[in-house]
Amino acid sequence: MCCNPKLEQVMRDVYDELSSDPKWQSCNVQKIANALQNRTQSVFNTDFEALAGLGDFASKTHFYSDLICKIEVQGRFMLSYATPNRHQTLRSDLADDAIVDMGSSSVGYV
Repeated sequence: MCCNPKLEQVMRDVYDELSSDPKWQSCNVQKIANALQNRTQSVFNTDFEALAGLGDFASKTHFYSDLICKIEVQGRFMLSYATPNRHQTLRSDLADDAIVDMGSSSVGYV
């Protein structure tokens, strides 16, 4: 499941490069995750999180833009997503700094 085709290609390229090294062992999921995080951060110029596993897994993530992708290559499952922007104003910060007109909506938002 990938929302961004470029991210998917970067992830596949990382795995292909790792697997082309005769000394690399495919059970080293830490190396996959580290390489994946480093490459995606470099290509997209933003912070990324990366996970790799020997088996399939589910995730619930918050991510930035359309930068999320989970793929399986040769029995290795990889998930990479852009870290949400930490500099966004939180709703609680807005409530302290401004008066919000809630209008006439019965649910509290317009």
